[in-house]
Amino acid sequence: GFHQILAGTPTGKNVALEAWGEGYFYSNNRSFGPHETYREQPGGEIRIYLPITIDPAIGGTIAPGFFQSFGGKQTVAVQGTPIVVDTGNRTNESQLRLTGSMFVNPTTQVMVVGEYDVGVHGGFLNRSIELRLAKFF
Repeated sequence: GFHQILAGTPTGKNVALEAWGEGYFYSNNRSFGPHETYREQPGGEIRIYLPITIDPAIGGTIAPGFFQSFGGKQTVAVQGTPIVVDTGNRTNESQLRLTGSMFVNPTTQVMVVGEYDVGVHGGFLNRSIELRLAKFF
């Protein structure tokens, strides 16, 4: 991950740039069926956000962002034959995001996340609003 303040101060109002990346590697699943092997190619994700801290006292932040996953082609091979079936599933997804969060007291955070898929390969478009309530001890 990467976080860099572009304007403002770390303890005050600010605008920052965040970039996060992950990679996934999978082993073959020979227990998929009686004579099949399930394989998934490596995949990954990147997330880029522009968090804007508007009220540092309560951690009030609005963060527009972009999410991209890629790779993860899934196939099923019939053991002992050259037959390999592409399932059509991938982890390719392009998504716009908007997050807002704040602490309602020192140990309780409320977050709203809006996600809007602009492209998906091998899956359904996801357009959602999520509400998260977190209690920190």
